[in-house]
Amino acid sequence: MLKSYFWRAPAEDTGLLVLEGKDGMTSTLFTSCVQWKNLFSFEIFLERAQVNVDGLGRSYGTETLTIYKMKPELGPPTQRL
Repeated sequence: MLKSYFWRAPAEDTGLLVLEGKDGMTSTLFTSCVQWKNLFSFEIFLERAQVNVDGLGRSYGTETLTIYKMKPELGPPTQRL
């Protein structure tokens, strides 16, 4: 799905891709150019972990990698920077 929600330009400012495999696994990718402050956030969600990559330097902020691991008893995950 591609849409132009904000900018009047020849290209869309928002995109959403949803993929579903034969086994029922689903992946989504979302991108947008409508946020006024520069933001880069890439998140990967796994069965027992989450990986976040934030920032691209300069106006997008300091690059960080954060890994969250789910505990067997659930509750707040452990976090490693």
